[in-house]
Amino acid sequence: MHLTTSFRWRHRFLKAPAATQEALAGLVAAGETFFRRSCKGPRRWRRAEAPLERQPRRRGERASKRGLSAEQVPALIARDRAGHTVDAVLPDLGAEAIEAVLAPVVAGDAVPCSDGAEAYAAFAAEHGLHHEPVNLAAGIRVREGAFHIQNVNAYHGRPKGWMGRFNGVATRYLPHYLGWRRTLERAPDPSASKTWILAAARQILAAARQISTTNAN
Repeated sequence: MHLTTSFRWRHRFLKAPAATQEALAGLVAAGETFFRRSCKGPRRWRRAEAPLERQPRRRGERASKRGLSAEQVPALIARDRAGHTVDAVLPDLGAEAIEAVLAPVVAGDAVPCSDGAEAYAAFAAEHGLHHEPVNLAAGIRVREGAFHIQNVNAYHGRPKGWMGRFNGVATRYLPHYLGWRRTLERAPDPSASKTWILAAARQILAAARQISTTNAN
């Protein structure tokens, strides 16, 4: 099998875990982490058909500044105490972006817990949820012995360390790899072929139902 074919098949399978998000209940910790923006792969760049948006950088080179910038893209990670996880690459850190990710998956009686970012407070207020902020900037890690985001902060490093084996992940494929890692964390036997075949089959069935519904309408 040609390398290009195997790569294409990889991402066909990875669409399933990327599109399947878990419901979150109880105490839900949420926070952002950042990935280096990568335009790895586009052939038009290699053929010099379009100007580069920035100068190429060496693999592993760090961003010149922390947080949101043109060099990095934010990813939202949210987890409940049962280990259910939701992730998404965000266009920005605004309230609308946070709302779009959390609204479909957070239960109506959940308690969101985050840092002091206003976007999370706005989401909670919009949905009538009790929000528990943790002021990390003031050195507060745990409030009242229960409210913290250490669960989600600990998770941030695991996808990043695991992605190192791919020698750089293109930003356009980042949701696929986040979903892949999320599935590995939850699967009882993540190395089993059956895990991935069933996930792909569910995605195909869901797409078929959507097409059928669209045609019926």
